[in-house]
This record gives sequence, structure tokens and C-alpha cells, in this order.
Amino acid sequence: MSRWQRLALAATTIALAMSALAADPTADGKATPAEEALPIDADWQARSFAYFTSPDPKQRRKEMRKATRALKQPCRYCHTPDFKNYTAKRKIAQQMMALSIENGVDCADCHVGKSEMTPLGKKSIPMWEIAREKGVFCNACHQPKTKFVELTDRGETFKAEMKKK
Repeated sequence: MSRWQRLALAATTIALAMSALAADPTADGKATPAEEALPIDADWQARSFAYFTSPDPKQRRKEMRKATRALKQPCRYCHTPDFKNYTAKRKIAQQMMALSIENGVDCADCHVGKSEMTPLGKKSIPMWEIAREKGVFCNACHQPKTKFVELTDRGETFKAEMKKK
């Protein structure tokens, strides 16, 4: 192996290591509560597959670009480099995909990058914590396909209780 080949190999190794570090959700490797999946048992994989409008892998990649653009993260944020497995973000990604399709929102409706949020996204952070505390998903309080505007009876009751506090 020539000197230039060794240098190219070293540069590639360093670039791969740096990209792996960049895909880490936080500097200390710990996710904030709003970045963690809700502890709710459900078939998240099946629910997240509804996000895709086509079974064609090329079309699915195009659909996933919406998520990578909204989060301003590369594919490896959720997928391993060989695309044969997922990172620790798998469950939260599946929940977000299910949330998106079930509530009529898109990634960019809430996300402007990994840690920046739109007004709707900022409003959702405390709701995510309430969902975690109560052990429910969004559809417990919000009507499907209404972009979180219309509430269920349970949601109306909870909103009234919160106003009393």
C-alpha cells in the first residue's frame, strides 16, 4: 500500500468516525426526555409503515428525505451506515412517523432541525411529556388527521382540568 493510499484510508476512517459522532443526539450521548420514545406498547413498525405511500424502495427514500431535511440530519441518524439496522433512534423515529401520518402533520410542521422547533413543535414538547406521564399516545386526546386542533372527549376533559390549575 502506497503512502497516499494509507493517507486516504486514514482520512476516510477519520471522516467516518466524525460522522458517527455527528449523528449522536447530544454531546454527552444522553437523549433529552422529548427525544426519547414514549413507553407505550404498540406495533410501531406497522404504524410507521403507513407513512410510506409506495412499496417501491426508491419512492420510500424520496419520502424519507422529507424527514432528513426537516431534522437536518443524515440518514445515519436513524439507520446504520449499511441500512441493515437502526440506531437507538429507531423507536422514536417510528413513533414520529406514526404520529405524522395519523395526525395529518409532516416532519417540517414541528421540526426545524434536530433541536429547533416550529411553534407547533414547541407546543408539542410539554404534550410529549404529558403523554409519557399518562402512558398514552397523541390519539388519546387529539382527533386523527386534524393537525392536533380537534380534541377527543378525553382531551377536552384534560384541557379543562389544566385550566383549573
